[in-house]
Amino acid sequence: MADLLDYNVGAVLASLGIGSIAFAMAAKDTIANLFGSFTIFVDKPFTVGERVLLSGHDGFVREIGVRSTRLETLNGRMVTLPNSQVANECIENISSDAASHGERSEGW
Repeated sequence: MADLLDYNVGAVLASLGIGSIAFAMAAKDTIANLFGSFTIFVDKPFTVGERVLLSGHDGFVREIGVRSTRLETLNGRMVTLPNSQVANECIENISSDAASHGERSEGW
């Protein structure tokens, strides 16, 4: 059948391979953000409205989306962080600080 249509099967397969690699490279960040979102939703290191210190930004969580998390900094600026970055960062949840809730453990 390939002879009837006069296609070079090798060239077609090579083109499909190169196209697949390009698609995978383009989708890498999207997949990383989806896994980051899954980690945030499962672990729940913070919720909307809580104050966190994240990637050097101190502020309140305003939105947790599938692709990114939005913080409103203490000076009123909005910062959008990709969830892949959020999932790999050290997160300090200031709102859940035991001292702010009047709880103290012995030895702390």
